[in-house]
Amino acid sequence: MAPKHDFHIHTNLSACANGAMTLSAIVRECERLGLESIGIADHLGRDQLERSAGLRKDIEALDSPVDVYLGAEVGYGWKTQTHGLTEGQKQQHGFQYAIGSHHSTYLREFDLEKVVRLQHEHHLKTCANPAMDILGHPWRFLYEEFKRCEWPWIDTMTCVPESLTRELAHAAVETGTAIEINATSNLCMKFQPDSYFEEYVAYLAVLAEEGVTFALGSDAHELHELKTSRLTWEVVDRLGIPDDRIWHPGVAAANRTGERDTR
Repeated sequence: MAPKHDFHIHTNLSACANGAMTLSAIVRECERLGLESIGIADHLGRDQLERSAGLRKDIEALDSPVDVYLGAEVGYGWKTQTHGLTEGQKQQHGFQYAIGSHHSTYLREFDLEKVVRLQHEHHLKTCANPAMDILGHPWRFLYEEFKRCEWPWIDTMTCVPESLTRELAHAAVETGTAIEINATSNLCMKFQPDSYFEEYVAYLAVLAEEGVTFALGSDAHELHELKTSRLTWEVVDRLGIPDDRIWHPGVAAANRTGERDTR
């Protein structure tokens, strides 16, 4: 059985999360669901940097059989060509890991080839950044952006060439970056047809074949979404991914420093 992890959970400190997503409520629900280790990964912003010290203290004060870690979800700025968190800031503010992720196509006009190319570039730059431990929800497309721009919805993974998947896998293995298996943003994303799930699992299978390490996350913004973490465990078991290739911040902290320092 796959390790019962979920390292992508948002509290109500993230503006997009439900108000009921307090740390105590999250931990209680994760205890009920039988999780072993979880991570709080709120969207990074100036307020979040200021609040991280208090959140870290709240985590340290917990009395729970569930191990709780403090992370951050960090966006990539195409204008600045960098993520909004450095390795020094990560250590200064007590973040035990960082998820590098995207939330836009970064385009004004729809061009499928450009959408794929830009997102692939983001994936590679996330792997290349020493401060980023996890590549978050690869090939997640924001439905609200497509609807607002009146663009055709991308409802298939067949637009992603296998050559790009293998290139990403090689970059992730070389840099020690974990690639996220994300439940709500990929495996059971709204507005996708049933066929998309199998296509996405096939994509993950190629990554697994290349020796990638995976991080597991529900990307929960509401309490009821925490149960979707089970879907990531099922995919791990289905693909036969061994436990030593399932990312954990406690193990990663010991292994990753040397790998990053050699680059």
